[in-house]
Amino acid sequence: MQRAVERIANVQPAEFRTRFLAPGRPVIVTDGFTVGSGRRWSPGEFRDRFGELNVSLSGDFFSEHSRSTLREYIDLVERYELRHLSEFDPLDQIPYLRLAYPGVGTDDFSASFFEALREEWSRPYFLPKSLYLNPFDLSGTPPNVRRYPEWGIFISPKGASTALHVDRTQDNAILAVASGRKAGVLFEPSIYATTRMHTEHWAREAGTLPPKTADALMVLNGMLPDYGDATPWHFELGPGEVLFIPKRWPHEVFTVSACVTLTYNFIHLADLDWTYIRSRLRNIFSFPVSGHPG
Repeated sequence: MQRAVERIANVQPAEFRTRFLAPGRPVIVTDGFTVGSGRRWSPGEFRDRFGELNVSLSGDFFSEHSRSTLREYIDLVERYELRHLSEFDPLDQIPYLRLAYPGVGTDDFSASFFEALREEWSRPYFLPKSLYLNPFDLSGTPPNVRRYPEWGIFISPKGASTALHVDRTQDNAILAVASGRKAGVLFEPSIYATTRMHTEHWAREAGTLPPKTADALMVLNGMLPDYGDATPWHFELGPGEVLFIPKRWPHEVFTVSACVTLTYNFIHLADLDWTYIRSRLRNIFSFPVSGHPG
């Protein structure tokens, strides 16, 4: 059993706030993201613009897996795009560009992307313009002007995945697709989903689980993995589409075709609750839940 995430267009901020943000309900806004200044934000364009950056790559989770230049990585992304599904090894750990690890031999490429791209995008039109609590900005400085704490450009090849997780800030997130396609699932917060997520988290950190590539191949073939008794909310995203991921919702994401996405996290006054406040206080004094949107 599964549910499809609702798809809408031309939604105004007030409707988004009352129907989705305040109650914590996921949605896909199909006209939610545009890239300006005549740019495409494709892997090839990023190679031409940022190819000499030294980047840190991960696999299907968040620990560093390897390093390369962005040029070398995009070349690899394009080779994966040419592969037939029958040529994928289910045990292959497919490299994914997510997080910068400055100070250990790579550049802070997230900062480089932010500075270079800030004039080419803006806050998705359906999001509120003010009253943000994380980052604290009641006047509503645009997120392309002030870098939100959890902001990033992600690049991934066909078959890549981000395993089940909750974003470590436990804030809301947007996942905006600039090019390529993604698919995945979300789960309503529950003891079952949280227990499964934490069990898988520690196993992945310990390296005792195989890569998610086999599950990714299922998704690329139009099927979903077995999630037991949990009911997944299924989504598919293409260029210009934005997925709203409510705070505390476990999710995992698969790359259907070579993809560039923009993501950031936030909390707004409309969806602040005591459960969120308690969870953030716990995380200050204990190990944070891992992750970012895929």
